[in-house]
Amino acid sequence: IGIFNLIMAVFIDNVTEGSTKKRQRQLGANGPKTEFVIANILRHIILSNVLRKEAEDEMRAEGADGRRISHSLNEKLLALQEMYGYKPHTTEEYIELADRIRDEMTERDVVVTKEEFNHWLTTEKEFISKLDDAEIDLSCKFDLFDVLDADLSGELEFDEMVDGLLKCRGPASKTDIIAIRLKTALVVKMMTKLCEKLGVDP
Repeated sequence: IGIFNLIMAVFIDNVTEGSTKKRQRQLGANGPKTEFVIANILRHIILSNVLRKEAEDEMRAEGADGRRISHSLNEKLLALQEMYGYKPHTTEEYIELADRIRDEMTERDVVVTKEEFNHWLTTEKEFISKLDDAEIDLSCKFDLFDVLDADLSGELEFDEMVDGLLKCRGPASKTDIIAIRLKTALVVKMMTKLCEKLGVDP
């Protein structure tokens, strides 16, 4: 019985490892499409908020009521949808359009606060759905901002959001673990040198 259990354990481990590797390959192959989808939904949310504020400011300046503000906003959102309604079909198109979105948002100098990002995770159902489709773990979604904010600035630039979310897809891989170990070793080495220069025992 002991040998049989050992054989079964090895078999299950091999199947699980093979399944994980296959899933990682699929995630890699779908990378360009996922990048476009994430960049596109983020742009939609950001520009929708910008247009909403613009519509409110314009109508307020004219002394308009809430109904006219809503109508003006709907017109702006419809124009936005028509402007960015094209759906890519090839890997090259996904890459090209994702790069365009990045360039556009960089020119707009977009930054997102933790409050805004967490608000999206509560109210933007399509955003949440796209993250789920990308296999980004949302079990602790309000910790996601802190994970993405690697420089601890308290704000996320557009590229920082897209690149960070892409790295959060799927299960942790062997390369993720090795990268952490190597970077930890580098930090320890740097701290040791710093302690030596300061004459402090590490």
